[in-house]
Amino acid sequence: MRAALALATALLAGCSSPREPKYGVLAPGPACDAPAAAAPDVFAELVAPDGACLAPPPATISRAGALADLDAVERVLRRGYAGFELTAMRGVRWDRVLREMRDAIGGMKEPIATDMFGAWLADRLSLTKDDTIAVTAHGKGGTPRVESAGARDDAYVLDLVTDGRRRILSAADPTLVGKDLQDCDGLREEDTATPTKGKLTGRVVMLSPRAPAPMTCTLRDDAGKETTASIAFRRVLPGGTGAGPAFEQRGTTVPILRVRSLDEERHPQELEQLTNTAARLAQQSAFVIDLRGVAPGAYTFDSFFSALLPKPQPSGDRFTLWSEVTAQGSINQALCAPTEETDLAQERASLAELAKTGPERGWLRGRSAVAPRVGGRGPTRAYPGVIVMVVDARCAGECEAAVTLLRQFPRTVLVGENTAGRGEIAEPLPYRLPRSGLWFTAGSTLQQGLTYQGRGHQPDIWLDGDRPDDAVEAIAQCAADAGCARDIVHTR
Repeated sequence: MRAALALATALLAGCSSPREPKYGVLAPGPACDAPAAAAPDVFAELVAPDGACLAPPPATISRAGALADLDAVERVLRRGYAGFELTAMRGVRWDRVLREMRDAIGGMKEPIATDMFGAWLADRLSLTKDDTIAVTAHGKGGTPRVESAGARDDAYVLDLVTDGRRRILSAADPTLVGKDLQDCDGLREEDTATPTKGKLTGRVVMLSPRAPAPMTCTLRDDAGKETTASIAFRRVLPGGTGAGPAFEQRGTTVPILRVRSLDEERHPQELEQLTNTAARLAQQSAFVIDLRGVAPGAYTFDSFFSALLPKPQPSGDRFTLWSEVTAQGSINQALCAPTEETDLAQERASLAELAKTGPERGWLRGRSAVAPRVGGRGPTRAYPGVIVMVVDARCAGECEAAVTLLRQFPRTVLVGENTAGRGEIAEPLPYRLPRSGLWFTAGSTLQQGLTYQGRGHQPDIWLDGDRPDDAVEAIAQCAADAGCARDIVHTR
């Protein structure tokens, strides 16, 4: 096992065969006249030296140093990153990605600017869409410069309006009106959202980290003649950016709960009022929770929904990765960002014990707790009415957890645009790259069922247009009408 480990953790240095495996990657070896380097100590290489927490990195790095740091990054990804298997299942071909990164370093001119190298690392790893993966360099005054690999797939809609039969009702080019939209070239099914109900049904909605290029689409007129046209995309416009109190209730026939902040420290009274509102909603046939533009905070909807659901279930299992790599990250965290809960001596002892027994990698499984309802008895059955929740791209953290809780009710409608898509991978640990002195972080915990990293929860009804608040009001009225609700409600 130790021989295999030595092979798996050897730095890319010295005279090696192009077919020498490195973590399953067929990595090309350097020139045979390159000096041999000692294999790194896999139990100490990523730990910051004393006094190095805020130390600025050197201005430049050599290609050999960059390759050595990439080897360290690969160790973190394969043995310390909780999203490694998940991103592979979603299409990240890690062997190919890392091989191409090595090839790219081989073509860089020396010396390599360290800040450029850090930005390049983050950019190459942005295919994970994970903001726990980041590269940080500290300036002379300790000011950090952070390059994140996080990215989000925003929602873009083809800029025209069609009816249910895909006949164009309006478009920027008036000559397209009255024709039928047939197909668009270059549209990949895996990139498109799937609107199930509402105004965007039958339209092309694409999820992308940047604005898609205009698409060449095939159109057919009433005479059956087909033509092509270039049609641009634009961002979905869910609205809801107006200022106001952290919580307010409006609406006459259907209550609309407008929540603008989840910051309990700044708005304790308003958010307590939100929690107390839940019990009074039990007799309503429908209500709306509008979370567009919500500011982040520690407020959870556990107590709110506990007044309407007998036994709210946690959002899912939490799996925390542990290995000789995460043990080093825990030491760095205790050393450079200590809290009352951290124990540096204990973290060092844990790593020392691993060094005696050999490298290990495993998962610790836990459950997210749901806070019980405070005061009074909970309901005996789930709220039978319709709950409409309105979200946008700023819905992250506890907001996305609220969407997960929402889906436990029998009749719901999620409206707006796809949420932020953050939190599926969490609890990043820091690692100091040995040659550049840059800090590399990667999430050590996988939260199942919370969200889709970088893509978020997709709505049942996409909210878009010049008057989105009017659309929310119309959806609320529809949800309260039994006949209309059947056409929009997501049942389970």
